[in-house]
Amino acid sequence: MAASVLLVVGEQPELMASLKKKAEALVLGQEPGQVGAIIDSASRDRIVGYINAAEEAGATILVDGRSTGKETGNWVKPTIIVHNSTEEPGFKDEIFGPVLSVLQVKTFEEAIRIENANRYGNAASIYTSVGAHAEWFSQRFRAGMIGVNIGVPVPR
Repeated sequence: MAASVLLVVGEQPELMASLKKKAEALVLGQEPGQVGAIIDSASRDRIVGYINAAEEAGATILVDGRSTGKETGNWVKPTIIVHNSTEEPGFKDEIFGPVLSVLQVKTFEEAIRIENANRYGNAASIYTSVGAHAEWFSQRFRAGMIGVNIGVPVPR
């Protein structure tokens, strides 16, 4: 499953720091484990346009992949956008690029409401250390595929 949106329930500073560190460590290139180029310049421009629009709408660009240092090719480095609203550009549309849209919510119910309102609804993943939380979410998601990861430590 290729996740493009992360709903975080409550404040998760360690998770956000880990995501930032991992995204910043990724390298552009064509070797295994590297982030490849975007298919064409129109797609690259569309992806960068979403990042620009999100920033203009008040989102925080936690990791900014717009500047790649590459003079040729269609490249966008991994980007993390922390949104303030589900209505911001890049949150409600699939960007189809190396961009993760993050939204912090206060309650499980708010997370379910947002996830179930998503017009795509193909997949959802639950990451938790509490099995009861995974069960609660998995019984309420409307997504076609649901992945559950219980007790998986946050990668460092």
